[in-house]
Formats: sequence, structure tokens, C-alpha cells
Amino acid sequence: MEFIEGGVTAAKGFSASGIHCGIRKNKTKPDLALILSDRECAAAGVYTRNLVKGAPITVTKRNIADGRARAIICNSGIANTCAPDGIEKAEAMCRVVSSSGVWNVRMSASAAVSSSVWSRRIWSWHPLGSSAPLCP
Repeated sequence: MEFIEGGVTAAKGFSASGIHCGIRKNKTKPDLALILSDRECAAAGVYTRNLVKGAPITVTKRNIADGRARAIICNSGIANTCAPDGIEKAEAMCRVVSSSGVWNVRMSASAAVSSSVWSRRIWSWHPLGSSAPLCP
């Protein structure tokens, strides 16, 4: 395997942004990120084999079932696993990107990723009020 400098934006046509939106208590660390491609591109996922899976996995599997995606929205601090309304919240994460009017991304071309504490409930999305701070 060859290491390529530049992280997730090393590939031409990709941009990324991260902000602190209040999920994590530590305000010095970003807790919401957006990875965006200039256009829809090939997408694949590698998922846990654990029997307990977070709602973002279910939503992402469905959204990239056609092998295409344009955006990945990720939060750090709430895993959105075992939450009774997890699917709705994961879909709402994707809707933050698709309804922004900034990126022209279909909701079904967005992937949702969450990490951290299992059963802590994520608040009603839209955490930003506006998605403008996430503009890569």
C-alpha cells in the first residue's frame, strides 16, 4: 500500500470541511465533517460484522446501493446506535446536505457516518441552522 499525501482531498475533485457544532463537549475539536465530490462518483462501503449496527449504516447501505455517492456527512460524539429514532436522524443528516441548496446533492447520493457512544441520542437535525459553515 502506498501512502498518498493530502488525506481525503488528495484525489482531484474532492473537498472536505469540519466544524464544531456542539455534539462533543470539547469545543476545540470538530465534531461534524463533510466530504464532498465535485460530481457523483463510484461508492462502496465496508461495514461492521457486529450484529448491532448503527442507523447510519442502514441508511448509507440503502443510499449507496446503486454504487454512486457524492457526499459523506460524519459526526463524532454520538454513534446513533440503539436509538429508537436512529433511522430518522441518519436520514436527517443526509438531508442537511441535500436540502442545503449549496451543493446540489441528491439525498440518495449521501452517506451518513456516526461514531462514539452507542445509545446517546442525537438531537433533531439541523444542528447548524444553516449548512453554510460546512462549505468546503
